[in-house]
Amino acid sequence: MGLNTHNQVEAIKISGLINYIQDEITSVTFDSDNRCLSVKGPLELFVEGRALYFLSEYMSECLQASYTNSLLIHAAAVYSKEKDRSYLILGEKGSGKTTLSFRLCQELGLSLIGNDLVRIGYDENGELFTKEGSRWFDVRETAVKADDYMNKLATILSAKSANSWNNKTRILPEDHSIETHFEQSKIDKILNIRIDPYQNYFSVSPWEGVQRNLILHEKIGRHISGQATPFQDDQGNYLGSLPSINRDKASLVRDNIVKCMVNTGITELFGPDSKALATWFKEEVL
Repeated sequence: MGLNTHNQVEAIKISGLINYIQDEITSVTFDSDNRCLSVKGPLELFVEGRALYFLSEYMSECLQASYTNSLLIHAAAVYSKEKDRSYLILGEKGSGKTTLSFRLCQELGLSLIGNDLVRIGYDENGELFTKEGSRWFDVRETAVKADDYMNKLATILSAKSANSWNNKTRILPEDHSIETHFEQSKIDKILNIRIDPYQNYFSVSPWEGVQRNLILHEKIGRHISGQATPFQDDQGNYLGSLPSINRDKASLVRDNIVKCMVNTGITELFGPDSKALATWFKEEVL
């Protein structure tokens, strides 16, 4: 299996192999000399290929990191054609990344790079860039209820669960006149946000300190540490942990990205709604 940066026009930089062996006992190991991920277990657990696909994604991310100096992270990112720059939006689950990125794209005319997964990296000059992402919006029912701007989406929400947090609807950018962007673009600003309807004021400040370092170290390295994807079968049954792959080199890429982010500076934005954050972005960034 050839591994690259998910851009099919680029030359393959490294290859790897997944080998499935039918066995009564499940296990997964990695042979670094042959770059081979060996999966053992009953055929009925892996016959559909879903589990092997996710394992290939994990191996790809770990192996290619040191060749592309880039990693997939959980974040949102938008792009300004006028400034030819991208903007990275960080935050915890439920902090409002989807709400803000949707509003920036629809209201201010920015293009969506990714909302949930974004590939970021650094070039030979140590400058951060974005390069592709998940180009759709998975909107929670709670987000629609919590923000006036998102209320317009209420009529298209699905209701698969009684728990509004678990009700998510995929919204395609083209259905809302939003453009997408997938080319490598220099990051102009990094934001760490939280939209909280119970907070009655807007605040902006540099994100600094030990907590920032701990969060960045964990989040930037999730997809190469095996923390984002466990060893599981086609039905999603948990089987254990995945082996480390190319850990030293991939971790060095993570470390360099975190250092670049710290050197670039991260702005922390807290506000009661997306309007406060979007207004600040329009006045201070664009």
